[in-house]
Amino acid sequence: MVPHENDQGAVSMDELLQFRRWSVFIPCAASQNTEKNAVYVRSRHTANPNFFEETKNKLSDLLLDGDLLSASAADSRDPHEVVHALETVLQAQWIALGFLCNHQFYKAVTLGETCVELVDALAKAWKAIDRGDLLFWRIICRANLGDSYVRFRKHEQAKSVLKQALDHAEANGPLSSAERTLTGTCYAHLSQIALEADDANEALRLMDLEIEVLEGYVWELSQAKEDREVEGIVLATAYLRRGTCDGRQGRQDSALAWLGRARECIEQHSDLSPDSKQMLSKIQEEVECAQHLQSLSAHVAKGSGE
Repeated sequence: MVPHENDQGAVSMDELLQFRRWSVFIPCAASQNTEKNAVYVRSRHTANPNFFEETKNKLSDLLLDGDLLSASAADSRDPHEVVHALETVLQAQWIALGFLCNHQFYKAVTLGETCVELVDALAKAWKAIDRGDLLFWRIICRANLGDSYVRFRKHEQAKSVLKQALDHAEANGPLSSAERTLTGTCYAHLSQIALEADDANEALRLMDLEIEVLEGYVWELSQAKEDREVEGIVLATAYLRRGTCDGRQGRQDSALAWLGRARECIEQHSDLSPDSKQMLSKIQEEVECAQHLQSLSAHVAKGSGE
């Protein structure tokens, strides 16, 4: 689902937190929604060169709204005002992802930083009246900003904001399944930083943490059949990355085991989306690569023994 400004808005916090509204931000090796969103943002920006500035201004206007962010006024505030503000944040997150996929990193980072600032200000006011601290929003905005920093090759900033998200999660338990799943997203982005730094051991450690989180909580996010498929793709993506990393380190047996788990996950939960077919194709490519390298290794070993 690619959100549009003219779509019917969320009427409650629970509706705003529905899995289909934010699942696109969890790493997936195949996602038509991500691709459609990138096309949507590119076309909007082409038709309206001020699209980025207008999106940022919506966030900035909320940051300047003294009534919205005032702790003293929070107790009497209509909760729908906060829901509306968070819906604006969520729309900005989708738009930032579109810019990110279109390699407009500065725009993605700028929107991401502004979202973090706004959500933190909302959380401070919300917490003042014992209505929680909007933990889900603080984590997801930081996870997405971390992803933007990673792709922008700003690794230190990425590590800082992703560790902030994990620290918020650790300090504010018990966590919902959605919040725990988002910590897995943070581990995924941190593992990418480790891979780009050629630290394979750290990357594998972080991938294992991601997988542990996803295996424990991703199936609790939604029971809808179409969402089950997305959940399966999310977990299979983690298995695929783990297997690919093992394969690049010469551990082909382990790689094939992880890739087998990825394939099984997709086959059990595939529905009508072409994403599952694309995932199976990606998995098969890695399987063939691992089998080829395994065959070469066996041949070399046999030659050495003769």
